[in-house]
Amino acid sequence: MVDSADHASASDAAKMQAQLIELQTQLAFQEHTIAELSDAMTKQQALLDAMQREWAAMKSLYESLQSGNTTSAPMDATEVEERPPHY
Repeated sequence: MVDSADHASASDAAKMQAQLIELQTQLAFQEHTIAELSDAMTKQQALLDAMQREWAAMKSLYESLQSGNTTSAPMDATEVEERPPHY
């Protein structure tokens, strides 16, 4: 009878060990997923910030053109679309 109890106890311990390993595996997967989502969110926020700055610059330029102020020049030469010489 003692052997049967020891066998049941060992079986229960093995099941608990397997469940613990499964939970640890799931936790590791979730931590990895959260880290990936956090990185994606950080990149999206940086893109949104850049787009908001660009929008503000375009809005300012538009408003200056609407008011007839043509003396305002873009801050960077790359912002100006130049026509090729053949135009």
